[in-house]
Amino acid sequence: MNSRKTVLFLTEETFHAYGRGICRGIARYAERNPAWSLVWSYLIERVNRPKSLPPINPKQIDGILMRIASTAAVRRIALCGVPAVDLFQDSHHGIPSFLADDSAIAKIAADFFIRNGFINFAFCGYPGFPSRIAVSGTLSGS
Repeated sequence: MNSRKTVLFLTEETFHAYGRGICRGIARYAERNPAWSLVWSYLIERVNRPKSLPPINPKQIDGILMRIASTAAVRRIALCGVPAVDLFQDSHHGIPSFLADDSAIAKIAADFFIRNGFINFAFCGYPGFPSRIAVSGTLSGS
């Protein structure tokens, strides 16, 4: 019996650093774990046609990691019978998801600045950042 697992990675987003980082992390994991055989598929939107999924044969794929926004594609993956994890959103199609904890990331960033003596700094977007600064007593105004 072959213990090697074939994992399909579907993505449509590599133009943000975060998406590229996910791709690098998955590739690094697959390189270091010979039990994984990683198959990449980059979904491209063509003019006047929706993004199309590659054929998914449950007999050839042991698992799917995906970072795609298309609800129709996520629904199709949910129905294919292959275990999958959504790395983009909480898909609500019975597929487990793995999402970043933006508040925890913001707290780590705020702690770094506070620990290193920064008094004047700003944040953009993450709700945990100003609350962590307020706890430290360094938040003025709001």
